[in-house]
Amino acid sequence: MDEAKKNESDQNEKCLVVGLTGGLASGKSTAAEMFFALGARIIDADKIAHDLLTGDVRIKKAVIDLFGEEIVRDGDILRKKLADKVFSSKKDLEALCNLLHPEIISKIKEQIDRNVEDIVVVDAPLLIESGLNVSMDVVIVVASSKEKQFENAARRGISREAAENILQNQISILEKIKSADYVIENNENLCDMKKGVDEIWKKLKEKTKNWI
Repeated sequence: MDEAKKNESDQNEKCLVVGLTGGLASGKSTAAEMFFALGARIIDADKIAHDLLTGDVRIKKAVIDLFGEEIVRDGDILRKKLADKVFSSKKDLEALCNLLHPEIISKIKEQIDRNVEDIVVVDAPLLIESGLNVSMDVVIVVASSKEKQFENAARRGISREAAENILQNQISILEKIKSADYVIENNENLCDMKKGVDEIWKKLKEKTKNWI
């Protein structure tokens, strides 16, 4: 970790804070599950965003004011409608990120402060886009080929066109890798991915030994 990262990372000196990110449908959530099985505490940025959109009246109203009643049904924000809207317009995506990211980052830091495990993994698709990566002790990027991403996205019901829109509005995987301490390749099978996770886990555990 460079000095800039160290100065920024002041959350909880008793745990190693790991940022986990990747492109659309790259296998990031699967990697998070593997780290959880090994003993990491997982903080899910997507879940925090979902909770804000459903449970925070102020945030909910602000999002509706920004994007209109067309994203609402029966008083609830339709996340797919919202995603379709923001990922077809860089301006709309930036507006949503400017609204949500400070709130999400605040909630993440609160959860880190309450963490009792020696390793906490922050699972965040926009970790680098939000600037949260500079507050991490370690950054891990899960990388897949675009074709693999399109295949995985299709299994989730995301069309190729929608997937391309999302990828165009995210930092490219090559740019994300520049900010990574470790890269997990997910182009073959889950066994190979698991080996990559296991290898990184050993290195993370070694880092925590220096604090005991």
